[in-house]
Amino acid sequence: MAAIIKKELVSYFKNPIGYIVIGAYSLITGIFFVISVISNMQTYMGTYFGTYMYFANLILVALISFKFFSEEKKNGTDTLLLTSPVKVSGLVLGKFVSGAVIFTAATLVNIIYVLLICMFGTVYTGEFIMQMLGSLLIGYSMIAVALFISSVTDNQIGTVAATSAVLLLMFIIDSISRLLPPLIGVPLSYLSLYSRFSDFAIGLFNPAPTVYYLSVIAVFLFLTVRMIEKRRWA
Repeated sequence: MAAIIKKELVSYFKNPIGYIVIGAYSLITGIFFVISVISNMQTYMGTYFGTYMYFANLILVALISFKFFSEEKKNGTDTLLLTSPVKVSGLVLGKFVSGAVIFTAATLVNIIYVLLICMFGTVYTGEFIMQMLGSLLIGYSMIAVALFISSVTDNQIGTVAATSAVLLLMFIIDSISRLLPPLIGVPLSYLSLYSRFSDFAIGLFNPAPTVYYLSVIAVFLFLTVRMIEKRRWA
């Protein structure tokens, strides 16, 4: 698994596209930070880490999703991976961890925004930590979803488009579920990533949403493993 992680990180940062994606993410979050925090003359960052960061994270994950399995198919290296002695679980976990590392590195830009607030106001450290934790859990869940989508799509553009569409649906599906009968709406609401961020937004640690995000990660990693195993045996 360590070899997979190293390979993914090196391939991502050996060309300008990796730095361009992180730079674009920093620009987008900077704009969102000004709109949601600076323009309102407040130190509370719950809204920023909630709605605004969800879409910033969606864009980031969608842009890096093409490198998971779709790029392997394009370059013809997927056959080598499928026939290598590496366990499928190790391959999938390696891809996931490398994506999580890239995602975490990009989100560190938020520390700069907090330092800016500290120059003019008060930031509650515990609240910020919980907001960051919630945002990271959502991001890691997005990466797991993107991994699965990448394993079932045939090209990079299709992966980016499908990832964006699914993650957008997982944002609005809670609102949609409220308009439906409970028999249908309640099960659909469990697909919502955003609706469980509210406790993190106000600085509270609630085990329930944490377990939910970890479960989403586990389920989609499992589905990805099964999909890759199916392709390997085929």
